[in-house]
Amino acid sequence: MVVKIIVYFIFLLMPEVDMSDEIKQHRDLPSQEFQVALRELFAKQNYHQFGQECEKLNNESLVKTVNDLYLLSFYSHDDDISDFYHKCFLSIENPEKSMVTDAFNIAINKRDIYTAKKLKMKYQQYQLPNPPDIIQKEIDDKKKKVLSINKEKHNVFFQDEFEFSDGAEIVVFFDPKCHFSNNLMKSVESNQYFKKNFSNYSTWIQVPNASLSYDSLLAWKLKHPSFKVVSAANRTDFKAFDLRAIPVIYFMEDGKVMKEIRGWPQEGRGEELEQAIKKTFKEN
Repeated sequence: MVVKIIVYFIFLLMPEVDMSDEIKQHRDLPSQEFQVALRELFAKQNYHQFGQECEKLNNESLVKTVNDLYLLSFYSHDDDISDFYHKCFLSIENPEKSMVTDAFNIAINKRDIYTAKKLKMKYQQYQLPNPPDIIQKEIDDKKKKVLSINKEKHNVFFQDEFEFSDGAEIVVFFDPKCHFSNNLMKSVESNQYFKKNFSNYSTWIQVPNASLSYDSLLAWKLKHPSFKVVSAANRTDFKAFDLRAIPVIYFMEDGKVMKEIRGWPQEGRGEELEQAIKKTFKEN
């Protein structure tokens, strides 16, 4: 009881912060600087002082803390913050369905299937969807990893190693549920020049922190069979890329970014895309 009171007073002594406003102040920073700013914001809140004692906060204080941690986790894509968030979330008494759904989605987006299944089991009354299974493969930690699917194995993802190609290639970061990603694919498939080059040289990678849905990725793959499609296996391997606005098309040479096209409005950016392809593949 004494420990709980001490922890609660630590919470009260912390400066009142509107986490949403704090995050907005940093949104215009370049991607990696934005991530650093969120880590600093996380540290500034001194969560470590009571983080190991989440269950000792009163429920009202705990809910506010968890909501702040959710925002930091959602925007930072930081696994440590997400782990912290889930630990505190599980200490809440009778959380609302929306909070449970948020916690479940963060786990799925983090590819933390263990936590997602734990949440589904604990909150059966909310009928959360079945988390997919991931078949792990022994891969060097220094290597990038992606997830692929097989239509014969429902709701199962297979982990594979990913390496950028030697020579020229196109890498598209997208999400099947993203309207602008679908606009891009329509433009590519409706233009024979684009379709040929993307079919031969592109890999489409579902962005880290997007919902890992077997059904949506399979539907995309069946609808667009000419293109190689995978999902990022975690939120750390592609941190060097600014993926806050998708789709992003990267034109690569020996693993180095030579050109990028960010976003795809309804009217498309066909001329810019054609010039980037010609330059990347040394066409006259």
